[in-house]
Amino acid sequence: MQSETTTPAADSLEEQMQLNSTTVDEQEQCEHQGDSARKRKKGKTKMLSVHGSSERKLIIANENNQSVCPTKDVVAELGSFLGTLARNASLCPLDIFELRKMDTKEDLWAYTKEKYDIPDAAKKWTLDAIQAAWRRHKSNLKEHHFDAYANDEIRMQKRPEYIPASQFKDLLKY
Repeated sequence: MQSETTTPAADSLEEQMQLNSTTVDEQEQCEHQGDSARKRKKGKTKMLSVHGSSERKLIIANENNQSVCPTKDVVAELGSFLGTLARNASLCPLDIFELRKMDTKEDLWAYTKEKYDIPDAAKKWTLDAIQAAWRRHKSNLKEHHFDAYANDEIRMQKRPEYIPASQFKDLLKY
């Protein structure tokens, strides 16, 4: 069970997750305006229902400490939630190039435990899933915001809003 009191660090983390998960994406601004040929494009998963909830969902791990139940929907939701953590610039900064060198791993695990009732044995699996999502995120950034433009000046102008300029500059240097 989760206690009613939270630490100030947990409160600020919760606020940061809400801010990062409510960033408006250009693709999401495309609204259906009566033209049947123009469709609203789907944006990144935000998982507002999990980030904003105080209810913890139960996760059961198998013998390999992978989450398997209680239902496939909860496991899929957990996977999407871990992907949102990987895209969070506060928890998974882009200017660090290896997750094992990242000092926020314990914060990632603590925040996951705050939102899900997950066994401690699943910590490695959880961090591995976050690492895989983080690498996919960085790969997508490279494809859509580095390879797509000719020089760093244009790349900085086209920088995604949810990525701090300092981290994006370091990523461009790399």
